[in-house]
Amino acid sequence: TAHTVRQAFLLAVPRTDIVERLIVPLNENAEVRNSLIQVPGSPLYDEAVANNGSDFYAEPDPEGAAALLADAGVDTSTPIDVRLLFADENPRRASEYELIRDSVAQAGFNLVDGRDIDWGSNLSNTSLYDAALFGWQTTAIAVADTAANFITDGQNNFYGYSNETIDALYDELQATTDAARQDEILIEVESVLFEDAFGLPIFQFPQITAFNSTYVSGVSDIPLSPTVFFNVWDWEAAG
Repeated sequence: TAHTVRQAFLLAVPRTDIVERLIVPLNENAEVRNSLIQVPGSPLYDEAVANNGSDFYAEPDPEGAAALLADAGVDTSTPIDVRLLFADENPRRASEYELIRDSVAQAGFNLVDGRDIDWGSNLSNTSLYDAALFGWQTTAIAVADTAANFITDGQNNFYGYSNETIDALYDELQATTDAARQDEILIEVESVLFEDAFGLPIFQFPQITAFNSTYVSGVSDIPLSPTVFFNVWDWEAAG
């Protein structure tokens, strides 16, 4: 039943609406992200999306979510409380909360406002929340770089998620040098995560790089941290 409730909640999240309202104004080409591991535009992204099971959540479907709950015998005569942890004093996160709240209400959920100035340090305290809004910052291109997010007791696995299959797949990933098998494993990992209703990617975080070309040249950026500062030694004073 808990699995069905997670599925239903995620199915009711209005990802398309969030992207169109909050991200497209910053990047007209922005789309819903459908991979938990692969960055849109990366070589494996399209193949991962086609095979990872994310199509179950392709479109927000509050009515379908309500039907899932009904079929599982979940009583929604009293809405199911879901406390959402997110950053306080962050207008985008606040807008996401409002859009999600209104959509999941149609499926029988009451989204409780859990905005918190100390949200980051409270991620590891799951007694304070049921779901959270946050973004991972990619810092490396190692094939198993995402293991810390999903393996049991992983450094970035703040919420206690644990699946023996995920752990075994990452163990194999760190041991194999077969590039084709590495790709297969990453897609298998995602398939398990989506099947478990672990969570949903919503959008690739938009980045705007602004600088005054009158004073500096050579400024560029990359998707990895430290983004715009990756080549600071190449910047030159203009003029």
